[in-house]
Amino acid sequence: MTADHKFYTVRLNRYIRKFSKYSGASLIVDSANIRYLTGFDCPDCGCLLVTHDACLIFFTTSLYSAKSCMHRGWDVRTYKSLHDLYKQIALLIRSKDIDRLAIAKQDFNIQKYSIFEDIADDFGFEPVFSNGEIESMRMKKDAHELVNIRKAAEITREAFIYCDSICRQMHSEKALSIELEKFLRLKGDNDLAFAPIIASGMNSVFPHHLPQNNINKETHILVDIGAKYNGYCADLTRIFFLGKIPRKLQKIYDIVCFAADNAIKKVHIGVKASDIDLAARKVIEDKGFGRYFGHGTGHGVGLNVHERPGISHSSTDIIDEGFVITIEPAIYLPGSYGIRVEYMVIVNKNKGEIIYADTDR
Repeated sequence: MTADHKFYTVRLNRYIRKFSKYSGASLIVDSANIRYLTGFDCPDCGCLLVTHDACLIFFTTSLYSAKSCMHRGWDVRTYKSLHDLYKQIALLIRSKDIDRLAIAKQDFNIQKYSIFEDIADDFGFEPVFSNGEIESMRMKKDAHELVNIRKAAEITREAFIYCDSICRQMHSEKALSIELEKFLRLKGDNDLAFAPIIASGMNSVFPHHLPQNNINKETHILVDIGAKYNGYCADLTRIFFLGKIPRKLQKIYDIVCFAADNAIKKVHIGVKASDIDLAARKVIEDKGFGRYFGHGTGHGVGLNVHERPGISHSSTDIIDEGFVITIEPAIYLPGSYGIRVEYMVIVNKNKGEIIYADTDR
């Protein structure tokens, strides 16, 4: 058994102990969850059945069967249709005398669940919704994960330096987006954490603006990008000013930066995620711009760019050591411009550690 195999076996055994309290097996559909438990990287190419006695069966189509068979530690079975998949799962469940199967609610739309429920009734077992155990496990990053996240953030930081050297010569937001995507992919994984958000001038009032075939060079460009490294994401936002900064824009920028600083100071073990959100939000509200900050202050980052914990007023998550979160307060003034800065923060024993705090905002 290799070191990597032992590494994932520990995670699997921990998960089995959790779901075995209420179910005899668990069906895992989410690709990031499968990768977290097994190390297998093949997005959206199958689902994994894990039983209480640590039997692993991966179900896939003929398109991905060869790659799936190369992975150690599980049996591979192919299916031809959704109905065939669910029937194979049911037959296996009953062969092991399992009467309850844990599934994730978000993995089934109404149609899929209706088909699955009918087959479960026919074979005499009960599908039960899981309690999000894997997502909870993924919030707390180990040393191996932190190395990859730091590297993804480092590549993203290098991309900002590159951006600063080319953004004033670009003729469109789209051209800048392509240049940065190329940079991130050459340095990191084949895919990015998310498509680059390049928003110049008035376009910066749209939080998830899609790059256009023009660029406004009068004031600033908001650049929100993230590399991936060994499957782990980065997510950072910086503002690039293109000339003399208008007084009102400078004021908004200073408020947002102060809100970010205030939220980061609040990060420590045991704090409510909602209190971190409040720390940023209160700064912006006290300056009279509260209604222009319409999203949460941040989120967890890992195998997915958006994962638990959520850093918002409605979050029930409690911050713990090993969490990696973003802090991204913003002010969006309709018809004018938007400012957002975003940091990644690792929760250590004593405080939150900003990854690459020396990066220019």
